[in-house]
Amino acid sequence: MIQYHQAALFGTFSLFWTVTPQWLSYNFHHTQQEIALFAFVGVAGALAAPVAGRLADREWSNKLTGMAFIMASISFLIPHIYSKDTLFSLILLCFSAALLDCSVSGNLVLGQQKIYGWGSEKRGRMNGVFMAIFFIRGTIGSSAGGYIYAHYGWSGASFLGILLQLLGLLYFATESCIGN
Repeated sequence: MIQYHQAALFGTFSLFWTVTPQWLSYNFHHTQQEIALFAFVGVAGALAAPVAGRLADREWSNKLTGMAFIMASISFLIPHIYSKDTLFSLILLCFSAALLDCSVSGNLVLGQQKIYGWGSEKRGRMNGVFMAIFFIRGTIGSSAGGYIYAHYGWSGASFLGILLQLLGLLYFATESCIGN
């Protein structure tokens, strides 16, 4: 179910990018311009796409999907390594954002590669379903992230991000076992 894999990752991606600007504003007292500059860290995710494509061509898609869930989980743990409001903790947050973006964009390539490997009639329908589920999950991730952050702060949002990825990894592992 490639739709679920990418939807779970994108939902968590949306959660992260919904709460991070609030976290930067509150803890680091960043302005809107500084938060926008921080968002450029997300460009690092684009670097994962061609690498994921080449590895998928070598039939590494299953391993890479599992790795994407693990990387996304770790990306929510990294900012908790050092939680003071210092430059070092900001650098950790940047690394965390880049790692999450790499896992999401890399996994998107894996899903698209699988879909485009199907016949043209099936490919069109499945790509439509894939993208619809993708954006619905992103909306849910943003909504849940905002709610959790408002009530439980950064720790609550991080916990939810980790939990969603571990559940996705569990689903992926059981799907892989059943499919083999």
